[in-house]
Amino acid sequence: MPRVFGWPVADSARLVSRLLRSTHFDLDIRLVLFSASDLRAYKEAMGTEGPRVTDAEIVRVLAAVPADRWQDLFAAADRITSADLETIGSEAVGNLFRHLFRAPLVVRCDYSNLLREGRKPENLTVAEAVRLITYIWREDYWSGGGMGVRERRIRDGSLPAALDGLRRWVERS
Repeated sequence: MPRVFGWPVADSARLVSRLLRSTHFDLDIRLVLFSASDLRAYKEAMGTEGPRVTDAEIVRVLAAVPADRWQDLFAAADRITSADLETIGSEAVGNLFRHLFRAPLVVRCDYSNLLREGRKPENLTVAEAVRLITYIWREDYWSGGGMGVRERRIRDGSLPAALDGLRRWVERS
């Protein structure tokens, strides 16, 4: 788009990169570029993987979350029963996911390799926990929320492991 208005590509790439790095929320943004040279300019401005939230940035954002939000989140997690996991779209699981997003626990990242490798996520750092929650959130979002992703990730231990990492961090903070 900046090219349509005569804006230099390298400048617009730096501006977009700065804008994307300034937000901590996970956003689905599609950039439409019209040439290989435009793509090179954007890759150079953002790095080949795009902007990524550092561990320190995640901790800084989480430190600003009020204590009552953490209490509400963990209470929502503790209210989930085995019956909730058998019902796709249960109110209790939906409530937990609303609290996860409200915390804010969805950031820019690619943490999918942890689950693809079949490893059990244990003893996660708080940054790893947030990245795993982001992956689960995005997996649920892209499935349209109706395929039981939320429930499956609770049953397979992924989401409980991420929540355990958050609990440990909150208790130490």
